[in-house]
Amino acid sequence: MSESNALRVRADFNGLFGDILCLSHTDTCQDAEGKAVTLHEGMWLTAFDEDADERGNRDDLLASGVVERSPEPLRCRGSRWILRIDKNGVTHESDLRGQRWFAVDHLSIERLLTEWRWLCPEEMRLVARNAFGDLFFRDHAGMVSRLDVAVGRLSKVADSESQFLELAKTREKREDWFAESDECASAARGLRPNGDQCIGFSVPLVFAESASPNTPYVVDIYDHVGFLGDMHRQISAQPDGAKVRFRVRD
Repeated sequence: MSESNALRVRADFNGLFGDILCLSHTDTCQDAEGKAVTLHEGMWLTAFDEDADERGNRDDLLASGVVERSPEPLRCRGSRWILRIDKNGVTHESDLRGQRWFAVDHLSIERLLTEWRWLCPEEMRLVARNAFGDLFFRDHAGMVSRLDVAVGRLSKVADSESQFLELAKTREKREDWFAESDECASAARGLRPNGDQCIGFSVPLVFAESASPNTPYVVDIYDHVGFLGDMHRQISAQPDGAKVRFRVRD
């Protein structure tokens, strides 16, 4: 099970002993919303402890693994349940976000671009994505481009994949390309898309009405990217500020 799909519970990471994290001195612990979770042998979960990055932004500590009964040395201290941490160890949520941006081998570029071939006719290789459905491609010449699905624009971002990967390590590009602060804020609200999902909005961001209170939600990435591709195709010839009427295909 991936970390993004695992149940999340609060834990005090001061109770970390190698690959063991003390979870609770009772039979329950709290999830991210403060609700009680009953622990049992063999359940898989992710423990988190609130932390912050160097800019003061929330950046939780995370550890995933399997729940076990506490070993005798910890039981003597009152611990009842521990987390046996998996091979990924303890990490910050920002590190996992970065890993997910480039974990795209399971995604079908053909399905993602079905409704975008009017803008992206060339054969390309998917190299990254962000939490909001934007896609990053490498073309036959090695150049990397970004498909901004919110505004319907394809633009060059790097001369090569290696240059793209280096630039992606910088704070400026993490914010510009991957909307890191917005993704972090969404995660704090419980919106954590898995590898086949992204975050959409009740009103597409290209419309002026999106400036009003606009509800974000987690959606299938193929459905979301396809819907926006069809929408942008229909409005591509319209001037800014024009009123449009959509025809949604079944």
